[in-house]
Amino acid sequence: MTPVGAVLILLAGLSAAWRLTREQDKRLRALRSLALSLQHLHAELSLRLTSLPELAELLAQTAQGTAGRFFSTLYEKLQELGEKSFVLLWQESAQSALPELSGEDRAIWLRLGETLGRYELEEQLSAIELCRAELEYRAKALAEALPGRKRLAYGLLGTAGALLSIILLS
Repeated sequence: MTPVGAVLILLAGLSAAWRLTREQDKRLRALRSLALSLQHLHAELSLRLTSLPELAELLAQTAQGTAGRFFSTLYEKLQELGEKSFVLLWQESAQSALPELSGEDRAIWLRLGETLGRYELEEQLSAIELCRAELEYRAKALAEALPGRKRLAYGLLGTAGALLSIILLS
């Protein structure tokens, strides 16, 4: 094996670490974006009693990042309301617009969709607040763990690439 091959193996390990940590960064931004959008959703619903289609349109226009993408998708899918239930449209929107979320994150978000439009206002507001608190908690935990995870990923995968290079050069 040539030294160029060894360097390429080392770079492959570092590239894998970069991709892994980039996915975690995307997840963190998504959680924060969704939690912020829930503050707006809560305020609009509690103060103005805005309908769900209007809320989806408003948040599609004003929310940033992942939340904006989700509510844009939901707003487009709401054209099918009547043919499909709101819960199903929420689930489909989450499936297509929230790839950054982990399975547990998505389950939290989907539970909220099961509540909106189905229960009394106070129950919906409580569900929004609970979902926001859970997403913020998960974002805070991830933000605290992320620097250590980055060091670990770069250290382990970089070392693995270096060791493999040394073994193959010998």
